[in-house]
Amino acid sequence: MRAAPGRTRATIEFLLKTGVAFDCVELQEDIRQGQRIEEFVLEAYRDQDWVEIAAGTTIGYKRIITFEPVASEKIRLVIKQARDAPTLKSFKLFKLPNSIRAGSFN
Repeated sequence: MRAAPGRTRATIEFLLKTGVAFDCVELQEDIRQGQRIEEFVLEAYRDQDWVEIAAGTTIGYKRIITFEPVASEKIRLVIKQARDAPTLKSFKLFKLPNSIRAGSFN
């Protein structure tokens, strides 16, 4: 996924299966293009509104973020600032086992 040249902001929205629960996201930039993303927010659509569930600065080769469990049919990644047109190589959601959640690795 790549934003138009010259753009330093982008929003990517994903539609999920009904009632999908998750508590971890793995993000990867296309590092061949350089590390570009400087600030982002992950939001879930809940109760007819977008709610922030995680935020961060750089993504780089790989960024893994855990958060409180969420169930939603829509999720979006808002790239608030990038050095150049942001590129995203991978976006993955997971539901971690409770034994891993206890030792969060943000």
